[in-house]
Amino acid sequence: GVDWNQVKLRFSNGNPNQRGVAPQIDRWDLNYARLTVFQPRNTQPFNGTISGVVVSASDGQPIPGVSVLVKGSTVGTSTDLDGRYSLTIPPRAGSLLFSFVGFQSQEVPITNKSTINVSLIEEMMALEEVVVAGYQASQKKEMTGNSIKIRGNSTLSASPLQTTFQENQTTVEITVNEPYTIKTNGERTLVDLKNYDIPATYQYKVIPKLDKDVFLIAQLADWSQYSFLEGESNLYFEDGFVGRSILNAGALEDTLAISMGRDRSIVVQREKVESFTKKRTIGSNVTESRGYEITLRNNKSQAISIEVKDQIPVSVNSNISVSAIELSGGKLDSDTGIITWQITVPPGSQQKLGFQYEVKYPKNEKVILD
Repeated sequence: GVDWNQVKLRFSNGNPNQRGVAPQIDRWDLNYARLTVFQPRNTQPFNGTISGVVVSASDGQPIPGVSVLVKGSTVGTSTDLDGRYSLTIPPRAGSLLFSFVGFQSQEVPITNKSTINVSLIEEMMALEEVVVAGYQASQKKEMTGNSIKIRGNSTLSASPLQTTFQENQTTVEITVNEPYTIKTNGERTLVDLKNYDIPATYQYKVIPKLDKDVFLIAQLADWSQYSFLEGESNLYFEDGFVGRSILNAGALEDTLAISMGRDRSIVVQREKVESFTKKRTIGSNVTESRGYEITLRNNKSQAISIEVKDQIPVSVNSNISVSAIELSGGKLDSDTGIITWQITVPPGSQQKLGFQYEVKYPKNEKVILD
């Protein structure tokens, strides 16, 4: 509700809200059917884009500038002049937090719905002035002379501004030296703090059991020097906007993987091979076998390098044994049951991968393999 008139902006990669595009495959624990809790795939946490409208519960009017945050992360956005928002949700996100001055905050669980509309209730207590105090670390490193441009809906031609990078003990702060005005009209302002030209290697990845679309992954080595923040990212590839993704700056790997979206030029199909689906009883045990075939078709004009993942179950019961019969050259992680293939598919051609496994268990029990 208050304009920022000629203020000095300071940005930090510190996250006061934090408590601690390609799908991820979890370990498949195999046990007796009576001890198995079946969870349908459509009840998994939503991983896509959620949009909606935030209005006042008293009069139904849209509220601009409402903060919409994925709980436990820095991924968030704010509503526009019409109270509308759109947000890309990271994997395993649980709920959204809606907050605005003068209204009660509201937490809404994330479901498989792509639309979440919210009505905020007005806060009855009177607002008081809040004083914010900061501190400086005893040792800091300053770098000056970097230029940026701040632009918004009405400031696209703003002149370059000087910034100061300050590296504290645990955070990095960027201060805009020239004052700037930000209106409280709900309009979004884009602040370009720094442009980086970062070399990357590209690889395709697919998990056809979960999603038959192929994702292009950009891998950045030595990425920790850039002080990235976790958050929603807009993806531009080959001079075109390809969608939105999540920048997982909290990863511990030396190489940061950024999903560049789906590539429709590569077709993948996963089918159960009926001739390998057998069930037989030997003595007091039952042995069941399963086989699957994965077909990849490269319709691009150049060869592609692609990582393919699938899985076999992992037994958590000493009376159940799982054996891999055929993996078509794939590498099996015995702890997780995940099979990984690294292959190259020539342009305009297709390649097939197959795997088979069998499970042995007592004949008076049942297991769920499909």
